[in-house]
Amino acid sequence: MDKKVTTILMADDHPLLLEGLVKQIESCNSYKLVGQATNGNQAWELHKKLAPDITILDIDMDGMDGIELTQKIKNKNLCSKVILLTMHNEPWVIYRAKNANPDGILLKNIHREQFIAAIESVINGKKYFSPEIEALVKEGVMLDSSLLSLTTRELEVLRLIACGVSTKEIADQLNISINTVETYRKNLFLKFNVANMAVLVKKAVELGIV
Repeated sequence: MDKKVTTILMADDHPLLLEGLVKQIESCNSYKLVGQATNGNQAWELHKKLAPDITILDIDMDGMDGIELTQKIKNKNLCSKVILLTMHNEPWVIYRAKNANPDGILLKNIHREQFIAAIESVINGKKYFSPEIEALVKEGVMLDSSLLSLTTRELEVLRLIACGVSTKEIADQLNISINTVETYRKNLFLKFNVANMAVLVKKAVELGIV
């Protein structure tokens, strides 16, 4: 009896990296790439349309990041398989990613053999987290829970603040009101337990958030 072909959806906003991963998938006869996306919103629409066996997502994508998208996929169907890719090695990022309940998390500097091994593990109903990822998760547990609860929009505002963007410019870029930006700013002060902008940015840099 022929082995079932595993359908895979790939999403990454780095064209060269996406191309390389696609080639690795297509080199295996037991895998079939059914869709490619370069941002989170496109990946979500393709996932709903194609219902792939495995969805492989970059954590950092425009529109909707991989962590948020993983949560949406799992909320839609807990049995859907998701592997997250990241170039981040900051404990808080990896801890937040694992809390989204993916079936695997891989650093982008992995070798082909590890990439294929992760896919095979997930196909067989197992989780796949490399020793490096597990170590980062353990470090993440030590962080303040308030920082781990940062929302995608709070991160957007924080990164714009760190770049020196004014409140009005942030409001214009994100298409929200100035009052809403101020609310996000206050939430960031509370979550980081800081009293001013300079200390907020300094702490965010130290944690590798910006």
